[in-house]
Amino acid sequence: IWEYIDSNTGNVYAIVGGNGMSVVDVTDPTSPVQVAHLTSVPGFDVKVWSNYAYCGTSGGGTGRVVDLSNPTNPQIVGSFPSRHNIFIDERGYMYNSSNGVAIYDLNPDPTNPLFLTEVGNESHDVTVRGDLMYSFQGGSGTRIYDVSNPASPMLVSSILDPSIVYSHHGDVSSNGNYLYICDELGSHPTADVSVWDISNFANPVRVSDVADPDATVHNLYVINDYAYSSYYTAAVSY
Repeated sequence: IWEYIDSNTGNVYAIVGGNGMSVVDVTDPTSPVQVAHLTSVPGFDVKVWSNYAYCGTSGGGTGRVVDLSNPTNPQIVGSFPSRHNIFIDERGYMYNSSNGVAIYDLNPDPTNPLFLTEVGNESHDVTVRGDLMYSFQGGSGTRIYDVSNPASPMLVSSILDPSIVYSHHGDVSSNGNYLYICDELGSHPTADVSVWDISNFANPVRVSDVADPDATVHNLYVINDYAYSSYYTAAVSY
């Protein structure tokens, strides 16, 4: 699920993946209304930039670019090589992860993402905040890259903790000092989420853990001072 705000009307929409892509008007959050549904696009992962939705497969094949200018009548306008997960930063760079991370520039033509480079040889998911890309690389730990020049990422830090079974996803605190790493395959008492002080990239320090004995964590997003975590079989916590 991702958000799209119509710049003409101010209406807020949830762009929902799954069986294709649905557009749901949530301007009144107590009464959501589905206004469109495309079954001809993949719906494994969906992200939004400008007035476009980028719809990906679970890995391989072709992703689709959908124009949301008219939310009630979205149109397929482009494509890109799909991977497992998509992240798009505020500058308009798309990071497609699985194996390595393929980086695209959406600015020249949002309907035809421009390939810039690929970094690393393993990454399950990525989060980009400012000029830093946090690459969660499954059984190979987590790596942090400087992407101030997205065409030439520079490795600045690595977190290789053998107690983390599978570094799946995560996010960074609003002040940039702490990184939260989700262990998708960790089982109790292994922590679901480990918290790392990354104020010194040369020496990341694990400072805290979150462990739920009844469920396994999936994704985590930080908004202001809260980390919102989605869990298998246990909904969302923050």
